[in-house]
Amino acid sequence: MELPKGISEKSTINEIMVTYGEPTDKDISEDFSYYKYGDIFESVEFSFNGDRLTRLKVEYEPDDLK
Repeated sequence: MELPKGISEKSTINEIMVTYGEPTDKDISEDFSYYKYGDIFESVEFSFNGDRLTRLKVEYEPDDLK
């Protein structure tokens, strides 16, 4: 799966933040991190366990990520 601007399940946290900027919401702990771009019902969410992407959720791709 590839999102606009070349982001995919192989992308790192750094690549996502450089490409999409600061997330609208994030939660970071020692082993887990979560980043959300967009608003309710129109968002892209990334969850990482360490450096490994474990979850990618897309709800009606936000216009500002295109």
